[in-house]
Amino acid sequence: MQLLRTVAAQGALDTPPERDRILDVLRAFAILGVVGGHVIMAMTHWDGNRPSLGNVLASSSLLQLITWLLQVMPLFFIAGGAASYLSWNSAQRKSMQYSEWLWKRMTRLLSPVFFYLAIMAPLGGIVSRVVDEDMATPLLNLTTQLLWFLGVYLLVTALTPVLATLHRAIGVYQALGWLAVVITADVTRLQFDGPDAVGLINFVAVWAIAASCGIWYLEYSPTRLSLMLLVIGGFAINAALVFYGPYPVSLVGMPNESFSNMAPPSLVMAIQTVVMWAGVELLKPTLKKLSNNARVWRSAISINLSAMTIYLWHLPTLIVWTVIAHQMNWTPEHHIVDGVLMPTTQYWSQAIPLWCATWISVYALVQVLWFTEHISWPFFKLKTQVDKRVWRSPVSVAGVIATGVGMLLISGSGLSGFPTKVTEFAGLSWTGGFAVAVVLGGTILVKVSTALVRSADRTQ
Repeated sequence: MQLLRTVAAQGALDTPPERDRILDVLRAFAILGVVGGHVIMAMTHWDGNRPSLGNVLASSSLLQLITWLLQVMPLFFIAGGAASYLSWNSAQRKSMQYSEWLWKRMTRLLSPVFFYLAIMAPLGGIVSRVVDEDMATPLLNLTTQLLWFLGVYLLVTALTPVLATLHRAIGVYQALGWLAVVITADVTRLQFDGPDAVGLINFVAVWAIAASCGIWYLEYSPTRLSLMLLVIGGFAINAALVFYGPYPVSLVGMPNESFSNMAPPSLVMAIQTVVMWAGVELLKPTLKKLSNNARVWRSAISINLSAMTIYLWHLPTLIVWTVIAHQMNWTPEHHIVDGVLMPTTQYWSQAIPLWCATWISVYALVQVLWFTEHISWPFFKLKTQVDKRVWRSPVSVAGVIATGVGMLLISGSGLSGFPTKVTEFAGLSWTGGFAVAVVLGGTILVKVSTALVRSADRTQ
């Protein structure tokens, strides 16, 4: 097995001059931002062996305002939307059938996810049965929390042909349509006490806006004045929505808020996404210079080669160190105000060893597991045979929807009591085992759809 740094160095040498390196640098920055944010924000209070989870940002509205600059999730979808658009255009030039294109996009994400679940799902089931439930449940439920991103990312990726068609037909005006969906969902659930399930629509609508921003990044060259007006106007609208409307300040979930701007994403997040796209456009010259730096580019390649490994495994690593810190009486000092965890003055210096231990452990783990993103599972192997008459297979669409929804279900259920523990939300109930089965079934459907096309090809 080759070392990650060796592969990254060779990748830097092999980079074609026409590649847009900015998107890769943004992805690398975003993944580091996610890990850094989770490590620094996480707080834990122990009542005996029972953990209560909190967020250091809950202690100050000023700290929560930082998330308006450091909420990096839109960058993933902007960069992903651009990459999927380029990939889809290339597939069309090659007359590649939709299901085959979709399968190729899915396998890069699913390979490390299946590896992760193959280890963590049975481990979660074992731990929840041998460790005190009060201790195991809150921590094990965190282990799949971030899979929501993968489920939504798959669904938005599957929409790429639709987004591309709308872009060619109406350009940036398609964003208005998505915004209308977001506003309708928010008004329904926040003003008229509609069912929470209505908000789930925004998982697709908001991040479809972000993917569209990725297309604009590739297709448009707005003036600096228009971009600056967009940034200022976007911040102003969001400030009004927060200070005069029902929305919380933070762009990440807070334990003391009745709902989150992030899950499901709200109108504030949708507007912030467009603001971030405009910010990237304004910073293009600087970002281009940065991405052309040899050391920065090698680091970006290294991070992107292991991005899913970093994303999936950093929370379990943080959980392990949190438990170790508790057992060794290293938990940073804090206090509770109105049921909310608050850091003390000593908290910040005491937390540094925990942060460093987590980062070092994540780095070491990535060096060992990064290959799981690039191995070729026998089931994933695909031999392409083209059927020019077929643009979209209903089977593949049903499959990717099932896979995405299954990921969201796993994210909501966690691995406590896997596979039989029942989770309930918005009038729905499911188990972790059922959620994994939905993901596997959806993946099989997409794979089968490519085989059906090849089979139909052979019979004609």
